[in-house]
Amino acid sequence: MSKKNYLVVIHGFLSGRDYWFKQDVLADYANIIKVQLPGYGNRSDEKVCASIEEFAESVIEQVNQETNGKFDLIGHSMGGMIAQEVTRQIPDRINKLILYGTGPIGDVPSRFERMSISLAKASKDNYLNGISTAVASWFMDYKNNIDFSDAEALAHRANFDAYIGGLKAMQKWNGVDNLKNIKQETLILYGEQDRTYDISQQTLLNNNIPNSTITGIPNSAHNTHLEKPNEFNQIVKAFLYH
Repeated sequence: MSKKNYLVVIHGFLSGRDYWFKQDVLADYANIIKVQLPGYGNRSDEKVCASIEEFAESVIEQVNQETNGKFDLIGHSMGGMIAQEVTRQIPDRINKLILYGTGPIGDVPSRFERMSISLAKASKDNYLNGISTAVASWFMDYKNNIDFSDAEALAHRANFDAYIGGLKAMQKWNGVDNLKNIKQETLILYGEQDRTYDISQQTLLNNNIPNSTITGIPNSAHNTHLEKPNEFNQIVKAFLYH
């Protein structure tokens, strides 16, 4: 028997649907649709989308293959930008929204380096080094984290065009003006040691989305759902299914 609820999860830049394996316990409460963005993971042979808006269209297309009804939505990092855009495009189909480890400004001010620098430095010969640096910054202590090697390997599946395309899509996107139009009950969730999206980005979301609350998880960085899965899953469960 299929479950009543649908939960759509959108991974971030240089990631994939496999990133959510520690959230499989939420399948007790909902049918989970793990989106796979073009250009990454097992779709790394496909052309990356040119904009956050196009990524959102791809997400909606994938969701429509599973359900034409309403769903809860989680977006992580770049996936959180995409989730904001999905909510703008099809607001009547989103129940509750979780914006996790993300912000409303695509050219993230607090990133380990500005995207213009990453783009200027990138070449087909060295972009994998840039990828490894980015993935390492997502963990509190990547050298001792059991999930780092898998995360790095997944990120390395992205080809050069997907690396450049994702950076450019984020760089030119800004969702600040749309925040006031997000009417869904929204949870802003973040790792308190996140070095990609600092508290100013979380606060900007919280101050401008009318029906929002904010929760930080201590002793975790950008990949809280991997570093602190029990805490992450309990917070998500309480927010969506209380």
